[in-house]
Amino acid sequence: MASCQFRDVDGRVRKVRCWADGKAKAANKLRERVKDRQIAIGEITSDSKVVEVADRWLAEFRELVDAGKRSGTSYDTYEQRWRTVLRPRVEGLRVDELTPGRGDQIIHGIDGQYSASTARTCRAVLSGLCGLAVRHGALKVNPVREARPIENRKRSARPRALTVDEVLGIFAKADGDEIACRQDLPDLMRYFGGTGNRTGETIAVRWELIDFEEKVAWVDGNMVRSKVSGKKVNEGKSENAQRGIGLGRLAGGHALGSTGPGGRCRGRTARGADRLGLSEHARRPAGVEQPAARLAGLPQAAWHRGLVHAPDIPAYRRHPGHGRTSGPRSQ
Repeated sequence: MASCQFRDVDGRVRKVRCWADGKAKAANKLRERVKDRQIAIGEITSDSKVVEVADRWLAEFRELVDAGKRSGTSYDTYEQRWRTVLRPRVEGLRVDELTPGRGDQIIHGIDGQYSASTARTCRAVLSGLCGLAVRHGALKVNPVREARPIENRKRSARPRALTVDEVLGIFAKADGDEIACRQDLPDLMRYFGGTGNRTGETIAVRWELIDFEEKVAWVDGNMVRSKVSGKKVNEGKSENAQRGIGLGRLAGGHALGSTGPGGRCRGRTARGADRLGLSEHARRPAGVEQPAARLAGLPQAAWHRGLVHAPDIPAYRRHPGHGRTSGPRSQ
């Protein structure tokens, strides 16, 4: 027989016993019993596997999403980066093996293989699960804090804005493409060129948010899709997510000026007065960016950047979030 004292989650100390043929077998069985008991009460120790801690951290993050305290898209991003990038690098490690040196090596290895953005996301995930281990007493300090900062690589060339002829040429291709017209891409592409809005913000625009007389579109959120909450309009994370954007010549004169709620867009019936008459396909960011890039003959990451920097909208780049296309930012 082998026995030991075990302090349960309620703080009371109880005796745990195991019987087996031989002292060594009884001791091994006792270790397994204590380990199972630790897992049952949710305790994380220095011997716990990193993957087990990560699964618990993601579960807690999911609970925050369900409570409305975190974004579902953030959960999707963290879960995807953990599963595809970070987990293969820590799958066999225990918590006590996550030293500052090893954490730095893992993060900067990801930076060298992927990108600074992916490395920062993986760093946030690794820091989150280490923070959970610290709260359980398995680590004294968070080792990720001591990792070197992640720096962006120098760009070889600045993004090039499309010329007026190139923009009009893309619009002409969209107007003459039957699939593009069926998916409402001509209207969306002109709206991009006239406002500089991002894809999710454009899809979330409603007719009542557009002032045709003043030529202003009021942005009050963006369309997002996540595995947790599905498709919905997100109000944004900062004050800059809700703002008024002036309609340039491209948007005011072509995409919106000839239509309205229940109206027609160049002979096509506007489907649904709530979302600019967009088809179901066009209400998905991927449903806009991929076919539009195909029509433009440009990479998906380049066509929208070039369009929103076109000569039609220089006056609107002073709006928060419109100096560059990466995301909202404070002035």
